[in-house]
Amino acid sequence: LGRITMQEYGTDDTVLLEGGAHFDGPLKVPQIWRGEVAEHPWRVSSYGEGRAVIEATGGDGIIVKDASHITIENLIITGKWNAELQTGNDGEGINASGTGSGHSQLQLRNLEISGFKNAGIGIHARPRNMAKNSGWNGVLIEDCEVHDNGDFGILFDGPYVYDQPGYSHADVTVRRTRAHHNRGLKNKGEHTGSGIVLSDVDQGLIEH
Repeated sequence: LGRITMQEYGTDDTVLLEGGAHFDGPLKVPQIWRGEVAEHPWRVSSYGEGRAVIEATGGDGIIVKDASHITIENLIITGKWNAELQTGNDGEGINASGTGSGHSQLQLRNLEISGFKNAGIGIHARPRNMAKNSGWNGVLIEDCEVHDNGDFGILFDGPYVYDQPGYSHADVTVRRTRAHHNRGLKNKGEHTGSGIVLSDVDQGLIEH
């Protein structure tokens, strides 16, 4: 996947990984790869028979940071987290974070994600000044299976400030997605082992 990080991309470009082949993660999606408009997203998917497999041994499978108009679909993403031993991978299957102003259109479709300590899918707002509106506006998670992870199956979060109005993320839909056997972390001291958590989200929908 290092070859992908050296490539320059324009709008509406697609990266296709061979179906059935295995690739060592992570796949990094830097800000400079962002699609310019919603109708022309930058996309990563599989071609041929079956889905490509991204294997992450010690960290995240796919990293998206401060990007917009990104579609990730038709992949299997695996880590090495062992729920019984509480050891192995210390990351997230997809780690999408925003650190500045808001970002739009992140679509995750037909993914199977398993074996990550923190979350199968983690959508985060990480602003340096605790400001709101630094996450994503327009997130679709559709036809995914997220299982056998640690703390969360799917997590949206952002900085919580009691007297500050606004939200980190907006317009979130999770549809036809199964989150199961995400067994939690021992001795965490607070809620753990959740399937789907939408925190700091304005206009969130979970259906089917």
